[in-house]
Amino acid sequence: MKQHIIYAHKAFIDGKFDENVTIRIIGDKIASVTKERVPGFGSYISIGPGYALLPAFVDTHTHMIGRGLHLVRPKLDKARTLKDALEVVEQAVKNYDLSEVVIIEGYDESFWPEGRAPTRQELDQVAPARPVVLRRICGHIGVANSKALSMIPIETPGVDRRGGLLVETVPLNISDYFPPTDKELQAALSAAQKEFWSLGIGTVSEFGKWEFMRVYQEALRKRQLKIRVYFSYYLELFDAIKRLGLQSGFGDSYLRIGGIKLFADGSVGARTAAFFDPYNDDPENFGKLFFDAKRIADIIRLAEEAGLQVIIHAIGDRAIEAAIDGISHGTDGNKNMLHHRIEHFEFPTKGQIERAASLNIRISIQPNFAVRWGVPNGMYEKRLGKERMYRNNPIKSLIDSGVKFAFGSDAMPPSPALGIKAAMMHPIPRERIDMETGIRLYTEAAQDLMFMPGIGKIQRGYFADFIIVKLIDLSVQALAIGGDFVYMVPEYRNLFRV
Repeated sequence: MKQHIIYAHKAFIDGKFDENVTIRIIGDKIASVTKERVPGFGSYISIGPGYALLPAFVDTHTHMIGRGLHLVRPKLDKARTLKDALEVVEQAVKNYDLSEVVIIEGYDESFWPEGRAPTRQELDQVAPARPVVLRRICGHIGVANSKALSMIPIETPGVDRRGGLLVETVPLNISDYFPPTDKELQAALSAAQKEFWSLGIGTVSEFGKWEFMRVYQEALRKRQLKIRVYFSYYLELFDAIKRLGLQSGFGDSYLRIGGIKLFADGSVGARTAAFFDPYNDDPENFGKLFFDAKRIADIIRLAEEAGLQVIIHAIGDRAIEAAIDGISHGTDGNKNMLHHRIEHFEFPTKGQIERAASLNIRISIQPNFAVRWGVPNGMYEKRLGKERMYRNNPIKSLIDSGVKFAFGSDAMPPSPALGIKAAMMHPIPRERIDMETGIRLYTEAAQDLMFMPGIGKIQRGYFADFIIVKLIDLSVQALAIGGDFVYMVPEYRNLFRV
């Protein structure tokens, strides 16, 4: 059985940095955490000044395989104009056979001077021979050329066949309409896992369908899965999951069943997040509320009977209200024992924050959204106006109100260091937090959201999932999962003996 001693000049313990800490690891668990020097056995690791030992980060809301597909597919994240984007499309399609669907990920027209996505006609000009679909960074909107549109069933909602715009249904379920092969999914998981390792992520809360779970299981069987996965299914599989008798928390230390995810609304970028007041730049539009409080409450009751957590995407205040009311009515005052969650919770009112705290509702918030779109004169202000923009991602307000929440990334991008820095530099000064609080929300706080014991802490009995970071910028130098190093920057190998 492998054994390690780690001495850290600085380590993150119980929500804060402590100095001169010795960690003893036996097998895949932490055997002790002390302030004393422990006689060396097994390998000895010394982490000196300028570096720190942290628990491996936990991303409570991400799309790992989706991110992997983004990594292995052509991308538009570097396009700065509409012209740039069309040039990327024109070049990318040359690498595909005529029969292959070309999916290009990650455009964000909110930064382009034109302020709009390409049209079907423009895509047809640069890619006339192959089916092409572009997906916006939020995943809620996209655009297709004529050949791709011809492959989408005529009755599919949210499809504008004149301009090629795809809203919600197709972009959110892109793998249903244009299924990736198993080979592509396996390559996606491999690419994403390596990227997540380099970012110090040891556990993810992932979402998907049967195909994604099958790929995770295959990787687990082959002992290639070296990241812990809390896997939640989309709502359309709820009945099947119930019939199988699967419950939240079932599984092993690497792959567990999470819950059921539903979308109460869409995104601000797609103008489908549901608000009580209309969009400033679209005065007839209040967004789209896909589930009202009654329907959410009905789902919660069924989930309670089945032992399944419900995870509700809600961004706008109208969707947040429906989610809170649904959880309140669906749990019938049982203190939310299944930890039903609201994802994003981006534009709550003060009253909604207080209700979330009193009802013990868990929240996964994405701090990277605040600095990407929540800055003055950014997309949120343009779409929603100043008053609502100043409500976005209220991190410090959630802390002050006692809400149980943790950080995630939505894989936009999946960088905890970026998220922590975003929270520290929140565009709204009253919502800023310090580094220690940010690290806690990306590590220890995750236990409140997931039935995944033994993660997120440097504590006796927990998994030996830890990272070594440079304190100056939180850049990850090494990551261990279950005491085994799965990632290390080459130059760091010279700094300690393993």
